[in-house]
Amino acid sequence: MVEAFGQQMQEISVLAPPAAVRDELPRVYGEVLTPDLLAQWRAHPDLALGRQGSSPWPQRIEVHKVDCGQPDACRAVGDVDYITSNEVAHGGVFMRRAVTLEVNRNANGWRIASVRLGPPRR
Repeated sequence: MVEAFGQQMQEISVLAPPAAVRDELPRVYGEVLTPDLLAQWRAHPDLALGRQGSSPWPQRIEVHKVDCGQPDACRAVGDVDYITSNEVAHGGVFMRRAVTLEVNRNANGWRIASVRLGPPRR
């Protein structure tokens, strides 16, 4: 679930007009976010995560640790890897941001309930 979300982050430009972001959120993230988080991001598109420009862009989330304190709730900790066309051509990562995701299981299966990003680092 977390890795799928990391790959989908590049599919939505959060710098697009708010109405466009609102329209894209269900298509891009509808299967991975809880209804509450999806509604929050649709109400406040400035909080949504995704591509913040043409370069660099989020490529994936590398999960380092998953803790499940309850049968229906887990916390995943890792890094969002960002790349540019240079990394596409030559490999590597342009920058990373730490990420913590709360993942809950409900009637629709496992869904991401919250996402917290740390500052960029190289």
